[in-house]
Amino acid sequence: MGSNLDISVDVDVTVSTRNATVVRVAGTIDLVTAPVLSEAIERAMAPGPPRVVIDLSAVEFLSAVGMTMLLHAHQSASTRLAVVADGRATSRPMTLLGLDRTLAIYPTLDAALSDSHDREI
Repeated sequence: MGSNLDISVDVDVTVSTRNATVVRVAGTIDLVTAPVLSEAIERAMAPGPPRVVIDLSAVEFLSAVGMTMLLHAHQSASTRLAVVADGRATSRPMTLLGLDRTLAIYPTLDAALSDSHDREI
């Protein structure tokens, strides 16, 4: 029996006009795709921007592997890190696991870019 599952992730890294690099993510973050996102976050942090915002607004599924990768990125960050997550696929599992006490999580990209008080690294 074959499977027609569409397991993919699209990642776009852009420099915002508000002094932050934004990593926009769409699709599924799981065991297969988490390394793609991890590499993009590392590239975004490499030049040493003041802030990196990971926008998960278009993510349809966030696995435990993806959440672990976000925690690892936070722990190894040499810059301020914020996460945009609002919804059942992203915000809810992170909140249920208590990640909102460690990660700076915002409901919108605008809110993340406007807040100058992200959690300290």
